[in-house]
Amino acid sequence: LAWAVGNVHRDEDAAENIKPNKARSKGRIDPAVAAIMALGRAEAEAGKRKARDVATV
Repeated sequence: LAWAVGNVHRDEDAAENIKPNKARSKGRIDPAVAAIMALGRAEAEAGKRKARDVATV
């Protein structure tokens, strides 16, 4: 994973969103992109869990 992260080049669009650029990267970046996507999903799910009420029986 460290090797893949080291290969990542980032781009920034007009809205200042940051994303990996596969075309500018010198090696494979797929594992790094998968880790970024997993982190995004985990953060989205964590936000949903905080908003829920928990009931115990």
